[in-house]
Amino acid sequence: GMYADNIRAAHEGLMEKRLAFGTISYGYGGEPIDGETTRRGRPRRKLIIDECSSAVVRQVFDWYVVERLTIDEIIRRLNDDPDIPLTPRCTTGMWTRLAVKNILTNSRYRGCWQYGVTESVWISSKDYARQRERGEPLKEAQIEDLRIVPDQVWFRAQDRLNAEKRHGGRRSRDGDRQSRPKVLNGLLWCPD
Repeated sequence: GMYADNIRAAHEGLMEKRLAFGTISYGYGGEPIDGETTRRGRPRRKLIIDECSSAVVRQVFDWYVVERLTIDEIIRRLNDDPDIPLTPRCTTGMWTRLAVKNILTNSRYRGCWQYGVTESVWISSKDYARQRERGEPLKEAQIEDLRIVPDQVWFRAQDRLNAEKRHGGRRSRDGDRQSRPKVLNGLLWCPD
């Protein structure tokens, strides 16, 4: 807790300088800067667009916005092509719905970089920290040279995601969904 403000200020400064901080989003990479190292002795890296994975990001947006494919069809196409690299956080060895939705909702791809969107809240009774969204990010910057998709494509994807039918609630224990139709599902939802 004592160092949190200093760490946040350092991360905000790195973002302003277009240097790597935290986990690098899929579609981007870090180019080592000669002669500069971090406190851990690793080379300091400048944020760049990774040509291979950024092409996958553009393809996902094209399939979803232009060709109007479903997320399930996009997942199938991504998994069918062994040459498409997986996201860095992939643990299953396959593309998932969450990975595709994270690509479609990541504002960095339109050049809008945000820092401090969420904060960790310690829950002492359960002995773990939970991520909670802040009212507004701590720092926001428009970085045009790190844009992968145009604004109109990104916003069309958001409109389509918001219009899609949402699946929610728990599954029934006995697996019988027909006798208990979910009449109220999808009537109320948060637009954020």
